[in-house]
Amino acid sequence: MVLLSGCGGGDGGGGGGGGSPITERPSRAAYTCSVARGVTEYAPRTWQSSPALVVSSGGAAYLLRIESMPTAPFMPVPGQMVSGSLAADGTLGATTAVPSVAAQTVAFAAAVPRGDGFVAVWGESGKLRFAAFDAAGSAQVPKDVITGTDAVGPLQIAAGPDGGLGVIYTASADTNNHELHFVVVGPDGDVRGGPRRLDQTSGNVGYGVWPAPAIAGGPSGYAMIWRNLVGTQGGIEFAKAGADGTETVARRRISTGAGSTIVGGSIGFESPVNALLETSGGYLAAWVETQSSSSTVVLARLDASGVRLGPPAPLRAAAGGFEEVEPSLVRYGDAVAVLWARAKHIVVCGGCIPDNHIDLLLIDPTDLTPVSNVVSLVNDRPNAGGSGLPSGGLLRRQAVNLGQSLLTTFDIQFHTHHTSASAAFSCQK
Repeated sequence: MVLLSGCGGGDGGGGGGGGSPITERPSRAAYTCSVARGVTEYAPRTWQSSPALVVSSGGAAYLLRIESMPTAPFMPVPGQMVSGSLAADGTLGATTAVPSVAAQTVAFAAAVPRGDGFVAVWGESGKLRFAAFDAAGSAQVPKDVITGTDAVGPLQIAAGPDGGLGVIYTASADTNNHELHFVVVGPDGDVRGGPRRLDQTSGNVGYGVWPAPAIAGGPSGYAMIWRNLVGTQGGIEFAKAGADGTETVARRRISTGAGSTIVGGSIGFESPVNALLETSGGYLAAWVETQSSSSTVVLARLDASGVRLGPPAPLRAAAGGFEEVEPSLVRYGDAVAVLWARAKHIVVCGGCIPDNHIDLLLIDPTDLTPVSNVVSLVNDRPNAGGSGLPSGGLLRRQAVNLGQSLLTTFDIQFHTHHTSASAAFSCQK
């Protein structure tokens, strides 16, 4: 297997280099962050990639996932969709099975809180499905939201201002053909209007190129960003819709690949990820830019219409031979927690294993100034047999604010398989 360099990134008409690296700016030091709990591995219990981690209004964290118990890494066994609590100390609560689910066809679940429980949407057998969960994590019988769609790829959801749910998802998700759709679902799972196509392409546009949609809900409806699907250099698009799904801000580009810089793809074991968070009067957006054998996470402030407020700024200056990927944005008090994964870039892979660790920094969303130290979660799991290979990369992360903790789940990625794990950070003001 060969991992190709230069398959994701963008300069945004000013580029990630337009602002000084955030981690090099003087910190206001309003918070002190640390790793509260290191890596807790759940083997032989394994979760399919991209489970849904959510915190209810009652302050409980739930994990909705496809779970199986393989007896060996290369011996898959049937999985089951289950829901259960996850404590800050890593303890998994009792699980309840979600009824009427063909678990082997499920992918890309996402969830948001509702009351003492939560609601979730996922792709299953060419359908979008919806279910509500109570305070015990028990589900109603899932409801089909959209049927007859092609294979459903990465999706994200956001709570709307009226109890509805905005869903942005990838259809026709194969190597060469992608479509990005948006639909609003009512509190009962009924579609409001019909799905609207936001973007499309056909033809192989490069390894690791997916729309990687992100969505944020707020009083005015839904804001969305995604990686444009036409061309190999890419770009990050913004659009906005009202609570009923009607377009309120037409699609606009907030970052464009130029020269050797490419926006929004991936170059290694990671998944393409964009992030979007509503802030006072606008939004905070994050994406990845790549040049040759390096990539960096870029942040940008946007106004309420998606107009960029100043040039994007990288978290770190690009460093040859290192990947900075998979950004997450999580509210934490008056700050925003930015999490991302850092690894050595692998150019040629023959039995290789990634070495991603997870970095965390709190920033002021009004000016991108650091307000804490950078703290790193490193996988200290012993490597097998003293081989000298890395212990596995911490990838495909989910992260939530759980009181005084930032709780995260992730895959420990090896060459062609993964195990499932969690960890927790703490930031004190």
